[in-house]
Amino acid sequence: MTISVRLAGLEDLTRLVILGRCAHGASNYRDVPFNAAHTRDMFRGTVLLKGQDVLIAERADGSLCGFLIAMTIEFPFSPRKYATDGAFYAEQGGDLLLDAFVEWARKKHVARIDLSVSQDDPGDRVDHLYQRKGFSRTGGMYLMKIPMETKP
Repeated sequence: MTISVRLAGLEDLTRLVILGRCAHGASNYRDVPFNAAHTRDMFRGTVLLKGQDVLIAERADGSLCGFLIAMTIEFPFSPRKYATDGAFYAEQGGDLLLDAFVEWARKKHVARIDLSVSQDDPGDRVDHLYQRKGFSRTGGMYLMKIPMETKP
């Protein structure tokens, strides 16, 4: 099946929320309640905000099969920027999304790209993808769940 990658537009928000629900269900954040309105607002803001974009992987039939929230951030002690992902989820086309993200970052003239794996990665699939695309492992990600006293 043919998959293409492009920048998301406002017309993609409904489909992004649906895919976001899938991403949430597959994540280690699934114990935090999913909120469709919040997710829609987040994607909308990212599409409209300068320095951020949502890259989407789309099948030939028009269904979405992945997204990557691309952003640039200034280093804490320098005005130079780096690129990172706010979220990256792919049922298919993850390698194409990553290639598109690297190209996106190059056009932003960033000093580097920082990616992390904050979800479970059975079989080190994501780790292998990143290394195959030329990324090297550095550091790690740690998680501590904080019990909520009250529900918002």
